[in-house]
Amino acid sequence: MRTPDMSWRADLRKLPRLCWIVVGLALLNVICSSALSGVVAVHLVDSAYSPSCLLNLDGDVCTFTYVTTMISLFIALGILGGFLLVDYTLIKPLHDVVVGSSLFLAFWQFVMSLTIQLRGNQATDAGFPGTSARNAAYAMAWMSMSCSLLMACVTMWIMWKNRPKKKKKGKTAVPSATASTSRT
Repeated sequence: MRTPDMSWRADLRKLPRLCWIVVGLALLNVICSSALSGVVAVHLVDSAYSPSCLLNLDGDVCTFTYVTTMISLFIALGILGGFLLVDYTLIKPLHDVVVGSSLFLAFWQFVMSLTIQLRGNQATDAGFPGTSARNAAYAMAWMSMSCSLLMACVTMWIMWKNRPKKKKKGKTAVPSATASTSRT
């Protein structure tokens, strides 16, 4: 017997398998963005050094990383909520929102990853401490960008798979003359 509080499970089972891939990628994006913010805050910000951010020589890449990861968290949680709280298969404009926001997110995460990689290598070459934390930040930044790009690709695949089919021109069914006559 199904109770009212268990009805959400039946709704989640209706989601197609590809939608679950997008949910997993959004969840992985949330985890990577949270971990990246944590690594930067705990291991790469040190007031004992002249630039307090150990990701760069001059400037504040850490603030850029915080802002980008927070935007990433909000967008990924929005995508996750859109898949889990709304019947995704019935709302076609949600596909466009997911693709657009995933591509927007992938672009900014690419810029962040490239910035962290280039500026972090300068800090490593200058002898700043925290090389292993910088390497972890590189990995999480690139992983987060890859998840966003894959979310967009899988959602475009879902859109292509669910596109309206065109009817073939040419042969049309013509009723036969004997089938329409009635016997008297």
